[in-house]
Amino acid sequence: MKKTKINNTPDIKSMWKGLAGHFENLSQIINELIDNCISNLKKYNPVKKNIIVSIVELDEENISITIEDSGSGFQNIDAAFTIGGQDAQESPLNEHGYGFKHAIAAACPDNRNWSIFTRTNTQFEQGVYTKVEAQYKLEDFFSEEKSVQEQAWPGQIDGSGSFIVFQCKRELFNTIKNGLRGNYSSFEGIVDILIEEIGFTYANLISAGLANISVVYKNLNGEQKNKDVKAIEPEIEDLITPGKGKSSVCLDGSNVNIEYEFGIMGKTDNHKYYKRNMSTSGVEIRINGRVMEYNLFEEIWPLEKHNCYNYLLVCINIISDNPDKLPKTVTSKNGIRHDDKKLIDLFE
Repeated sequence: MKKTKINNTPDIKSMWKGLAGHFENLSQIINELIDNCISNLKKYNPVKKNIIVSIVELDEENISITIEDSGSGFQNIDAAFTIGGQDAQESPLNEHGYGFKHAIAAACPDNRNWSIFTRTNTQFEQGVYTKVEAQYKLEDFFSEEKSVQEQAWPGQIDGSGSFIVFQCKRELFNTIKNGLRGNYSSFEGIVDILIEEIGFTYANLISAGLANISVVYKNLNGEQKNKDVKAIEPEIEDLITPGKGKSSVCLDGSNVNIEYEFGIMGKTDNHKYYKRNMSTSGVEIRINGRVMEYNLFEEIWPLEKHNCYNYLLVCINIISDNPDKLPKTVTSKNGIRHDDKKLIDLFE
């Protein structure tokens, strides 16, 4: 029988647009990039565990965003740029191998106006770094080694690490405030919401000192501010059975440790989270301190969500360095796959 080779090389433009369609807002895109920073900090455990997010209004239409860390730099740049590649995995936060490719595609759907700079400790000592810039290609795609004498390192951190910069449109920047009532139209107001999003997503890690995150932002008038991201945590007025503690649970045949807290939530003055209302109560699930799901209720109990349950907050943190023992997240890590037996067992 005759065999005919199938030409299934992806069309790069269509593939790039497909990669971009997994995020609901810019906050999720930025968190995806922060995930990579935290994974690296966790694996290599440098003395300084700094992450700097910079946001600059370039003009009425365009925003520049950078994410910089004090980690080890990209150890395997080929794997890092391979879609679905697992060889660069540093923690369960790198579960899928799509990572920043997804995020950059979502931020820059035209595959332009993004660059990535990275340097290892050895490169830092030698005064060089590696640069990769748009456009992403499947063939003839190159990295370039630069000398700091030739072109200065673009970041603020003096040492090894990575620096990602991209430009996005104002419309995407404004998605940070999606779902919020009230007047959040100003540049600084939207940045404040982003700071809360980051503080909520990584609250456990920030509280434990595993990451120091700051946000620097500059408006059209050239006014610059710097804010440290604080952990956004609930006000618990009282505990309800089974209270607060640690336990080992079996998820699809594998035992994992969890931290849990069942409580009565008080009100806060946050923009979005822990407001003691129908959209911020229920069950919150974290994996190794990173929030993956929140505001779960009907998914677990055979009850209709009602404001009489607004007081209820259940916080679950699943802890394991073994990705095979953890519930599987969706590719963009803005949720857990609800068909996963491990999650079904956790709900039980």
